[in-house]
Amino acid sequence: RANALAGRKEGLGPGSLPDLIAVLPAPDEHTLACVLSPAHNNDEMAVQLMQLSLLICRHAEGAGGLLVHGALAERYGRGTLLVGPAGIGKSTASQRLPPPWRSLSDDSTLVVRTPEGHYWLHPWPTWSRFAFGGAGGVWDVQAAVPLDHLFFLEQSKDNWIEPVGQGQAVILLIQAMVFSPLGTSKDDSLDTPMCAGDLMEGVRTVAANVRALRMQADM
Repeated sequence: RANALAGRKEGLGPGSLPDLIAVLPAPDEHTLACVLSPAHNNDEMAVQLMQLSLLICRHAEGAGGLLVHGALAERYGRGTLLVGPAGIGKSTASQRLPPPWRSLSDDSTLVVRTPEGHYWLHPWPTWSRFAFGGAGGVWDVQAAVPLDHLFFLEQSKDNWIEPVGQGQAVILLIQAMVFSPLGTSKDDSLDTPMCAGDLMEGVRTVAANVRALRMQADM
């Protein structure tokens, strides 16, 4: 749960994001509290929302979640994650989905782990689409669906699917993560610790509990 309060931020202490967002002490481990300064234009609002979304992602990662480069497709209330780097064909694959499939996002997805160990997928904004006068977009980030399958996309003239072992799934997930456990362990701008060990454990747990497949397709 994220609580956002509009207002000024003087005196909130170190770790605040200059002029846009400040993190407050949370009443419990399931809540994020912050203060948002009023945005004076659409660009400031986009940056502010991006920072808030990253803060939510870091909080989710601390509980075993992941933010991945992956398109989210839903069918009969279950979610399938189409994972791959930029240019691999996530958007194309999403556009080709026939009914009753629905595309909830075509680039980024937040994987959230519940205290019971279940995984839910949230469609997540592609913030680069707001840069330099971009078209932007709309994502219903609360339209979460339970995770059913992981598909790792590859481009090929042949169309086929094969299972992926747990070790290979770990490697492919790391490559698809927005915040890699192989990178920095701390982002001072969000005042939120990033533990590579926690991220790696999150990746291993997802790979161990979710069926993963490699899908080659002509995209």
